Amino acid sequence: MNKPILFLALVFSMMTLPALAAADPIFRKPSRRGAMGGEAAPVAERLVDARRASLASTRENVFGSDPDCAVPLPAGKAPKRAGALIVDAAGAVRLKPEPGAALTIDGKPATERVLGDDTAEKTDVVVLGDLSFFVIKRGERIGVRVKDAQSPVRTHFKGLDYYAADPRWRVNATFVPYDAPKKVAIPTVLGTTDTMEARVS
Repeated sequence: MNKPILFLALVFSMMTLPALAAADPIFRKPSRRGAMGGEAAPVAERLVDARRASLASTRENVFGSDPDCAVPLPAGKAPKRAGALIVDAAGAVRLKPEPGAALTIDGKPATERVLGDDTAEKTDVVVLGDLSFFVIKRGERIGVRVKDAQSPVRTHFKGLDYYAADPRWRVNATFVPYDAPKKVAIPTVLGTTDTMEARVS
């Protein structure tokens, strides 16, 4: 079995992204998503090549404001070392908080534990001040999505501009369901392909 690969999805302010791109070319250009009032901060995804960063079960992937951390958090919003994430051979991610880091889960002090990812029945969200993060899984890739509730890009978001609706682009069609569910290959923004089920209704 291949060892799981860690990738990061980090939410930063717009001013931070150019510095990241200049320092590390594997950071992608920012993108916007969400609607008025929802999440709308630039997202930078750092994909770590398996040949350079395969995660062994004993490796600690440190997170904190130190730029050398495996999971770097925005400066001034976290201790230099706030904790570590340990991925085992089965893909489970264990949180190991640093003493005094003030991490919480569900409003209670976070202790060492396995985190429920975004495919689990309950996703564990780790909170540190304005920051929060949770584990995401995309195929064999394991990631960390970090959000900043007070990111200037979010707090100053003024909405999105849309083209006016044009009825000429309306398409009349009839929905014809499959006789049985069908597996469909869906390309993702990460360059991978997920297999999903197209239902009959």
